[in-house]
Amino acid sequence: MRPLLCIPDPKPIAAALIDQVKSFFKGARVDVSENHDVATEQLRSFLPFPDFFLILLLFGGRMTRESKEPWEPKDMLDAVRDECQKLFDLGFAGREIALEIGNEPDLGHKRFKENPEELGGLYKEAIGVVKSFSASWHCLSPSISNLDEDSLDYLRRMALPVGSEIAFHRYPPGKGFWSRHRGFADRAAEVRALKRLANGAPLWCTELGWAELNPRYTLTEEEVAERIKQEVRYFWREQNVEALCLYQMNSSAWKESDSGDHRRLSTYGARRPDGTWKPWATAVKEACA
Repeated sequence: MRPLLCIPDPKPIAAALIDQVKSFFKGARVDVSENHDVATEQLRSFLPFPDFFLILLLFGGRMTRESKEPWEPKDMLDAVRDECQKLFDLGFAGREIALEIGNEPDLGHKRFKENPEELGGLYKEAIGVVKSFSASWHCLSPSISNLDEDSLDYLRRMALPVGSEIAFHRYPPGKGFWSRHRGFADRAAEVRALKRLANGAPLWCTELGWAELNPRYTLTEEEVAERIKQEVRYFWREQNVEALCLYQMNSSAWKESDSGDHRRLSTYGARRPDGTWKPWATAVKEACA
């Protein structure tokens, strides 16, 4: 299992920062810009780090373009080809990487929320595109937003083809480590339901995190670190997932007047707003030792 850090930023990353991330994690999941030049420079920033594993997220956010309109299938496949061509031209063909074909469509633009079968068909075509460039590259499915009943039903309705590699997210519904989503006896039962749907396909957890500020409870930095350590050492390693991507790199400043959701999203980071690393980054390293 690879412990990775989510860096939801489509821009190039400074070498000094990649070195810092490498001291705790095996690689990163990064967003890919639809701007060709920006995406090219992002890839260039990773060239000097051949042992840094990458998951490249295409069509992130609500799976809309910069114009806020939904992606069209032909444009999506063109974007997959374009990213693959850049990777090939820059010399990544022999390097093991993963491309993730969409983010949380079950919460995305209504086009995708209402058409899981169409998205599943597009993903099948994307697998063919990715594998035509390199057998070393993984093509991950559009990642469902959680392991609750609704998201797992969306995964089922995508009807993913043989050869799929299934991406998913898991966020806790409560303060306790074993807090379960509605309809499940415990959180292990959520994963058993996922595995039944996967039918042997490789599983990739491309987002998992614990916020410090939540609508009904708070956690200290140390409590988050303990939960992250449990995630890595005592839970997901036993589930045989290919990767565990911790959300996310940076916390940000917030005000009391901000909405509860804004405050929650501001406190997932492995780094504080001043750039110093929180205890949970060290916890990941210790759990993998």
